[in-house]
Amino acid sequence: MLIELAAYTGMFIGMFSAIFFVLTFIEEEPASKPAKLTKFPKVTIVVPAWNAADTIAETIKSLLAINYPKGKLEIIVVENNNSADDTLKIAKSFEKDGVIVYSIKEGGKGRAVNFALEKATGEIFGAIDSDSYATPDILLNMLPYFSDSEVVAVTPALKVYKPKNVWEHVQSLEYIYGIFLRKVFAFLGSIHVAPGPMTIYRREYFQKTGGFDEDNITEDMEVALRIQSQHLKIENSPNGVVYTSSPRGFSQLLRQRLRWYLGFFENIIEYRGLMTSKHGILGIFILPLALYSIGFSIAMFAYATKHFLTDIVHNILNFHINNLDFLTGIKSSLSLLPFYSPGITFALAICFLIFGAVMLYFGWSRSGSEEKLYLPYFVYIFFYTWLFAIWWLAAIFAKLFARELKFGGVVWKNSLINQILHRQ
Repeated sequence: MLIELAAYTGMFIGMFSAIFFVLTFIEEEPASKPAKLTKFPKVTIVVPAWNAADTIAETIKSLLAINYPKGKLEIIVVENNNSADDTLKIAKSFEKDGVIVYSIKEGGKGRAVNFALEKATGEIFGAIDSDSYATPDILLNMLPYFSDSEVVAVTPALKVYKPKNVWEHVQSLEYIYGIFLRKVFAFLGSIHVAPGPMTIYRREYFQKTGGFDEDNITEDMEVALRIQSQHLKIENSPNGVVYTSSPRGFSQLLRQRLRWYLGFFENIIEYRGLMTSKHGILGIFILPLALYSIGFSIAMFAYATKHFLTDIVHNILNFHINNLDFLTGIKSSLSLLPFYSPGITFALAICFLIFGAVMLYFGWSRSGSEEKLYLPYFVYIFFYTWLFAIWWLAAIFAKLFARELKFGGVVWKNSLINQILHRQ
């Protein structure tokens, strides 16, 4: 009974959230377009790069191709942490095009970006990952949002670069969802991640508050929560498109999500003061919803796994009872399938599919995407979402027991077991 109650509660919260987001988007989106850019401030974009020989040339070429007045765009590459490949050599080959290249011997992405902040001359400052690619009109689409003096950061629309296999296609769909949600969060004043590829900022903000947290494995989330804690604004440009390379296989994807989710734990603890009514929708709904979704997904994963294993045993018994009559056994087992009998659960499942498709359509249409997402959508709904729980379980395990994890030039040792051993 308690499990069913929890399931229905979770479904209700999920449906309420989906409806709330869709209605917010429909109401706010028509009036959300900023005025056309009339002033062209100087912009500095840094490319922090480590072992990026395979991608950095295309990243730099995409920046050089940005449609912006000459002399108003400063491009800085900071190779960091002693790359073991030709990253530095490739970057230096673009110095003839005006690209400024530095090399530092230690630290991760945060250290590289802070180094560039000290050298930057632009009024607007941004960072792009060395495996991401800007579109030509990205600055023309993002900069107009700074006409609001309270806006200190503008986030882009992220898309997966040339997806090929099933993992990349499903991540592409996930990023399209992100385009929709990030715009809704902007309407609600609730953006809590400033994506690495590529958010742009007022440089004076860092001059006043300090640079990026160099020891943080998700510095893009930390800076967004810092901005929100100061009651400043983060905007989103759904037409400011940047393409990013996505993990190609499960192990790469698991490592990426492990970093993201461990970073979420640490940043949400550091900025737990945000979860109050003083911070509006972000504090009373968006961040609590994020925490709730973690617990709910893990609970449903455990519940589904239990029933799946129980069903296997039941099926074996059915085949045995029916003297290995395959067709009779299958017919007897059909009653175990979820949503087989129409009812409230079936109705809610259909509603989830419909609203999920609506949110996907809004993200797809507003970003100008041409990718067909029908098959990835059903893979995402029926398979990929379960991985969400597995990744969180992996992150929880690491937070409790991992001794040391390395992400680029940052070493993570913030597990509970390390804290206990350190105290001793």
